[in-house]
Amino acid sequence: MSRERLEKIAVNAWNCVSFDPEKRAKSFLAEVDAKIERLKAELGDRFDEEKLLALYSDIAYKQSRCMSTMITGPSNFPVRKAEKANEALSRAWERLEAWEKWQKRLKSRQDARDKTASEGGELQQAKNKLAQLETIQKMMKDVNAIIRKKPKNELTPEKREEIKKTGFPESSIDKLFEPNFLGDLGFSGFSLTNNNAKIKNAAERVRILEAKEAANNKQWTIEQDGQTVDVYLDYDLDRICIRHSSKPSADVIAGLKKLGMKWSPHHNCWMRQITNNALWSLKRSEYNWQGHNIETITRGDA
Repeated sequence: MSRERLEKIAVNAWNCVSFDPEKRAKSFLAEVDAKIERLKAELGDRFDEEKLLALYSDIAYKQSRCMSTMITGPSNFPVRKAEKANEALSRAWERLEAWEKWQKRLKSRQDARDKTASEGGELQQAKNKLAQLETIQKMMKDVNAIIRKKPKNELTPEKREEIKKTGFPESSIDKLFEPNFLGDLGFSGFSLTNNNAKIKNAAERVRILEAKEAANNKQWTIEQDGQTVDVYLDYDLDRICIRHSSKPSADVIAGLKKLGMKWSPHHNCWMRQITNNALWSLKRSEYNWQGHNIETITRGDA
């Protein structure tokens, strides 16, 4: 869809709803141009201008089927037909909004993947986060210890210099000696507790990622209904994968769905994210290979 084609459609789109359809068409096209420039800046290479123009062309076409009694006159006005046209126009605008949201979501996911790659991968990113949280925890404890030194709870030049050495911003030092809503100075107990909980979660995340990185992708084969079925744990995709040599029966498909598996046309197999619940379900199903210790591989307990 080209910009010129959109202009031709927009010219007559408001003939039955406006006393000045040319002005409405110009306003509509100005909105399209503004949207194109904004999305180009936000989405970069992911921006699909042709798709956007196609969506706006659909809106203009649906608009051309709408009518107003102020323009056409009330005599024999097709009320139900006009209602359907207005509903179709509303759905066209909703499709445009949904497409824009989806494109922004895809861009956000890609930016997150790029950031992870630039920081050395998911494991290194988790380690960096853990180190940062531990540094913050140590800084908060050190600051509280300095505040409690004699003279207790009083800001002296010596305490100011010591707090600066911990890495705490100099501009906020005075606020440390102002009582909070609990009457405490410095960092409150719940701040230390909350940050410590974040440290535990980050450490667990590091442990899981290390276990996954250390483990090789495991694969085994079973026989089911006279055909070969490959079952494997793909740690790169973070998915349990089940691939049949041919399309399974309806009963087998129903069983796969009960296991929480979903069909992936892209990978041509049934997949589910690797989680503890997913692994326990797999172990207890007919797809488990008894010589394969699934928990040890994934959870890193061995």
